[in-house]
Amino acid sequence: MPPRKRAARQPDYESDDDDDDYELEDEEEYNPAPRRKTGKSKAKSKASAKTSKRPNKEEDTAKADIGIGSLVGIPMNDDFGSVDMRRQVTLKKDHENRPIFITPNGHVFLETFSPIYRQAYDFLIAVSEPVCRPEHVHEYRITTYSLYAAASVGLRTESILKYLDRLCKTEVPIQIIKDVRACTERYGKVKLVLRNNKYFIETADEDAISDLLRNPVIREAKLDDSEVQRGTVLPEETSGTLVIAGIAATEAARQRQQGQLTADGELTDEAFLAAAEKAEEMAAVPRDILDLYDQTDELAEEDDQTLFTFEIKPDHVQKVQAECAPQKLDYPLLDEYDFRRDTNLDSLKIDLKPTCILRPYQEKALRKMFGSGQARSGIIVLPCGAGKTLTGVTAVCTIKKRAIVLCTSNIAVEQWRNEFRRWCDIDPNLIRRFTSEDKELPPENCIICCTYSMLAHKGNKSEEAERVINFLKTHEWGVMVLDEVQTVPAQEFRRLLTSIPSHCKLGLTATLVREDGKIEDLRFLVGPKLYEANWMDLQDDGHIARVQCCEVWCKMTPQFYSEYCKQDHPHRLKLQLCVCNPIKFMYCEFLIRKHEERGDKIIVFSDDVFALQTLAKRLDKEYIYGDVPTAQRHEILHRYKRDPSFRTIFFSKIADNAFDLPEANVLIQVSSHGGSRRQEAQRLGRILRKKKGAKAKPGEYNAFFYSLVSQDTKEMAYATGRQRFLIDQGYSYKVVTYLQGFEEESKARPFAFSSSLEQTQLLTRILANKLKADDLNIKAEREENDSQGRSRKQLTGLAALSGGADMVYTELSRKAVKPKKGILSKLRTGR
Repeated sequence: MPPRKRAARQPDYESDDDDDDYELEDEEEYNPAPRRKTGKSKAKSKASAKTSKRPNKEEDTAKADIGIGSLVGIPMNDDFGSVDMRRQVTLKKDHENRPIFITPNGHVFLETFSPIYRQAYDFLIAVSEPVCRPEHVHEYRITTYSLYAAASVGLRTESILKYLDRLCKTEVPIQIIKDVRACTERYGKVKLVLRNNKYFIETADEDAISDLLRNPVIREAKLDDSEVQRGTVLPEETSGTLVIAGIAATEAARQRQQGQLTADGELTDEAFLAAAEKAEEMAAVPRDILDLYDQTDELAEEDDQTLFTFEIKPDHVQKVQAECAPQKLDYPLLDEYDFRRDTNLDSLKIDLKPTCILRPYQEKALRKMFGSGQARSGIIVLPCGAGKTLTGVTAVCTIKKRAIVLCTSNIAVEQWRNEFRRWCDIDPNLIRRFTSEDKELPPENCIICCTYSMLAHKGNKSEEAERVINFLKTHEWGVMVLDEVQTVPAQEFRRLLTSIPSHCKLGLTATLVREDGKIEDLRFLVGPKLYEANWMDLQDDGHIARVQCCEVWCKMTPQFYSEYCKQDHPHRLKLQLCVCNPIKFMYCEFLIRKHEERGDKIIVFSDDVFALQTLAKRLDKEYIYGDVPTAQRHEILHRYKRDPSFRTIFFSKIADNAFDLPEANVLIQVSSHGGSRRQEAQRLGRILRKKKGAKAKPGEYNAFFYSLVSQDTKEMAYATGRQRFLIDQGYSYKVVTYLQGFEEESKARPFAFSSSLEQTQLLTRILANKLKADDLNIKAEREENDSQGRSRKQLTGLAALSGGADMVYTELSRKAVKPKKGILSKLRTGR
């Protein structure tokens, strides 16, 4: 693989794709290029600038996650900051059989070739944040928030230290031990409970209740007439072990599918041999590690305890959660729901169908959520195409209370409703939608799916919509499922979490990243990260496709590059010249031809709508963007899925997520949204769905991702930034500077835009669009000035005065102004 290019952050542009279904608002991935401002926009920008200087209490909580440990006192080895750790630590005698190495500043390195890699990974993903996970060695970082997440799934301080000590090749650094103890000493002591539509703070620690009530933010949030209640809580009588929906049937079905069970239910000879080989491999593992093998999810038993409780105002919940975060009061709130003993909410008659089989990583994620016998609020991170929807459906089937599912688009709403009908035994009439087309009042006990924007919209609403929203806000919900949870920190969406009362919140996403730094807000808005799967492990196990990622460099034609290099052209025009590069269009057509000959299903992405329509129409292909009606979208998607001859479809950014296209195995990206890491991963997810037939062998690929980049332009810097997230997941990009067979194919069948005439016409259209946009800006500014009664000067020619540029010379008759009559005039007239 060629050396990586250096990333350079550049300003971004916005496409013309205005779609109401999926909004990228509040992400601020790259600042848009400066544009000409009218009087109102200037005044608005000044006002916003003044407002931005004021500290925002809610946004102030979005601070960077703090790591533990330190390299203070350890001498640097060179000018680049490298440290020779051989002088700081001593290897254990059996270090070869232990899989991790811990540095004094909290970084953890894991060997993926260790026999106990899977067990070590499950532990590390619970106590640390992944930094980079290539093929052989993973890097993680222990932080304050990751330790909070570990406490939330039941890991105690001593258990964490025991695991680290027994897995580590060296003695755990003293500073790490001290920081782990300091961080976890107060974690798990305070809970946020929703009971009878009221929020309560509960703790069994008398010092904690004193610290909380001394804080001014929490005192303000406490109800004025609410007193601290004190009572004794006995150990809860267990009503049997919690059975997570579908797991028992899944295990039996998996063993039957793998041929591990005979007709009598006994293990086959092959299964015995595999178990013997596994036992021989594990024999080299130190005994002290095996003793902790299955203890990750075990919780300490609680004794009789005194419980302190007080009620807080519902509209202050987020402020209290932020104030209790590790970087402030250091009493992170645990949010758990004892749904089996909830008698206020009626049970929902729902269960998974016997044919539903969960995958191992889905089971692990659900065990993290229900490990304590209660439902923990938090976030589950699974790759695109790995079955996040089924994980959410299973959680709802386990809790068996009324549920609300929030999605990013109407298509996602439809897919969630279909998945509930597909996998669940439930009355179909109890699965409802709330969209602009379906505003029927749902029954009391139901599952309702709707979009974030439908609930967050503040404008005028119809009477039917107001009635449904009032229903959602006045009823308690057992579980709230937040699809694409990375959108929740948006200012308009975060209010939904407290305006709609829910006992448990489950966030689902594949890309837990935001370019604005607000991703940390999810720690207190939703909860800690409960589980995160490794993309490469799922790929190796055949649960997702094995994708080859290629960055294809496309030279620009002399005409286009000459226009691109002009200094007076705005940023937006330069990017459109990169996107509409004729050689890029020809490369795209070449890849489409080759993969259609192979029988592949192809998706072409372009954020630029002009490029999308131009190329799709020229190649006679179907395309979908924001202005395409919903009914037409569904019709096109249905034909793409069912018709074998329908092999290529073009999309704008509206298909970045929630479009389920399992048949697609080739993706060509013509243009994108600047350096957005999230968008790159979401688009890769369109082809990650497990493919039919045998799984790909190592070195073989059953899906292909092409990112077309105009060479020696800003697109190359954007491409480097976009790839960071996927590279950290273990993917690599192959840089292609020449497509083999392109010249021969061009001679046999000329490509679109291959002639100089077509290229000139394309360039003329792009420049004409720029002039048209300039005229619209001038006209808008003119109307703004006229409305304010101000005079203005404008440089123009004779053609403009004759009406050639939408300007007409007119004479305006002006009424004569009569002089005011003073005292002398009145005396002369005698009046």
